[in-house]
Amino acid sequence: ALFAYVNIKELRHLFLEEAATNTDKLSETIIKTTHYQMLINDLPRVFEMIREVGTQEGINQIRLIAKSGRIIFSTNENEIGFPLDKDADARNLINPGPKQPLKSANMSRSRIYNDKSGKPLMGLAKAIYNEESCYTSKCHFHPDDIRVLGVLDVTVSLDKMQTQLASYRNRFITMTVFLLILVWGGITLCMQRIVNIPLQQLLQHAREVGSGKLDTSVHIESHDEMGTLAGVMNEMTMGLKKSHDQLEEWGRTLEKKVVEDRKAHV
Repeated sequence: ALFAYVNIKELRHLFLEEAATNTDKLSETIIKTTHYQMLINDLPRVFEMIREVGTQEGINQIRLIAKSGRIIFSTNENEIGFPLDKDADARNLINPGPKQPLKSANMSRSRIYNDKSGKPLMGLAKAIYNEESCYTSKCHFHPDDIRVLGVLDVTVSLDKMQTQLASYRNRFITMTVFLLILVWGGITLCMQRIVNIPLQQLLQHAREVGSGKLDTSVHIESHDEMGTLAGVMNEMTMGLKKSHDQLEEWGRTLEKKVVEDRKAHV
């Protein structure tokens, strides 16, 4: 059970890392493909491209967030123009603290949560940096001392990962139960062969000896304690038979002498 728990936990971590990497690549692709439109300040085209990407299967939401924290665009049109939640990870990337690196690892920039319906989601915020082509552009000027222009926040569904993880967990549990049954069956057969059957033979031999059958023996060819015990019981039976035969012989001899003595006195 412990091995299964650790294995499934590690697999979940690998799935989440893969999801974070894929989401990061998607964010990078969006930023690169919309770079030119952003330079010429063609925001309608930028929004249209993001909207088209957001229709892909598995993508829950894409948001473009300004440095001020205001949502410039979102595939969820109801939140456009509203400020971002202060607790959101994207807000931390827009205004990074002194101890927070500007470019962090995928997993450290991702957040995992459930929506109102309980659906598992992963959100990853990727900063849009102020590159040289941005602050030297004549049509869309940004001061060169601004490090981050905004954030692209992409949220993807983890339903597929959860389904795969549940399938793996079920297969692993089934395999574990099968192996446990197989091991239990093997141990039972070994115990039956090594202990139960020899013990039954010894008990049967003891009953036969107790009923007076001294010409029997138990046949156990194993070299363990059961085999040693069988050899001792066979020796004991042979000794009893020898003593019994001697007593019978002595009885016959005594009876013969008594008969001879009677004849002599007559």
